[in-house]
Amino acid sequence: MPDNMTDDDSSNALSVHEGVSALADLVKSVQPKADTPKLPPDGSQAADAEADETAVVTDEESDAPSESEPETEEVVQLTLPNGERINAEEAVKGYLRQSDYTKKTQQLSQFEKQRQEEHAQYIERLKYLADSIPQEKEPDWLSLLDQIEPKEVQKAQIMWKQRAETKAAAKSAIEYAERQQLEQAFQNTMEVIGSGEFEPKWRDPKARDAGLNQVVQYGQDLGLSRQDLNIALTTPAAIIALEKARRWDELQKAKPKAIKETVEKPKVFTPGAKPGGKNSVDPTRTAINRLRQTNSNEDAVAALKSLRRPN
Repeated sequence: MPDNMTDDDSSNALSVHEGVSALADLVKSVQPKADTPKLPPDGSQAADAEADETAVVTDEESDAPSESEPETEEVVQLTLPNGERINAEEAVKGYLRQSDYTKKTQQLSQFEKQRQEEHAQYIERLKYLADSIPQEKEPDWLSLLDQIEPKEVQKAQIMWKQRAETKAAAKSAIEYAERQQLEQAFQNTMEVIGSGEFEPKWRDPKARDAGLNQVVQYGQDLGLSRQDLNIALTTPAAIIALEKARRWDELQKAKPKAIKETVEKPKVFTPGAKPGGKNSVDPTRTAINRLRQTNSNEDAVAALKSLRRPN
């Protein structure tokens, strides 16, 4: 069998057969399996139901009037830094809501980060297995018929086709996985941008999309490539930076141009000088008088330059 038909490749960590087999198995499941959330056992559900009933009974009992309780309760108020006054109870509830939201957001962010890392490892494994299959040029099968038995040629042809198809499938799987990763990152970015933390108007999907279109157009005007913009749209910080730069440029364009349109200040003339005429002070005479007083080399050079200057 010719050299280009050998099955072993000593330069790779995996043999060709091992690479093809492992890659074929991996390509069959391109998407990583999502974790199915586990439901609490029946015992916990029963316990929760019992707790709810107990809570209802407790609330009803607490609603009953008591002679020892005063008719009116003192309301504690807090003063915010901006001077606004709110009830302490409202402040506690708001803090608990914000704390719960922050906790859930952090958990979601941590889960998403872990998922992206696993997805990236999956893509790297696909690439490694795809690289373990050598890039072969299709042999001249007719020429091989003159060198080896037809059965061997047929067997070699089947093996070559299998390697080529597996490598092509791996390439498609890698492209699909990378595209899926990009789409997920874009979706996460839209959720962050749509929260309204940077721009409250972007809570409205239509306003958010209109703002992103302006960001994309601004990036194109700056000379960013399509690939650069795709990466920017998957990074909230990049979108915010582009939007800030766009707004700054718009602000500069909106400023009135040179202030020749405003009223010019009247010129101040020295005593004895005629408006519109030359200044009465002769620079040559001034330089010579200074030289007479100082006798310095610098003033001498200045006086010579003044004499050479045309009137």
